[in-house]
Amino acid sequence: MLGGKIEVPTLDGKTEIKIPKGVQPGQVVVLRGKGLELPNQAGYFGDQHVRFKIHFPLKVNERQRALLEDFAAEEATKEQSFFATGNWLYEQLSTG
Repeated sequence: MLGGKIEVPTLDGKTEIKIPKGVQPGQVVVLRGKGLELPNQAGYFGDQHVRFKIHFPLKVNERQRALLEDFAAEEATKEQSFFATGNWLYEQLSTG
């Protein structure tokens, strides 16, 4: 969610990659030229794909739970204000 950096194994050794902010489960980052050597093309390498698996904790303590609840409430407020703005715009367009 926050992004960051992580080392991943490649055929050449470890490479550091950037984890994008807001990464989603199953999202893929492509490491150009870090894959297998292409057949009949000496010196040319394919790409390595890194797929993100996101694990959520099964247990959280009270402080973590409170922080997550605050985050969820703030997100719900943002969503409501977005839809309220959209309704206002729709009314303006439909009434001319």
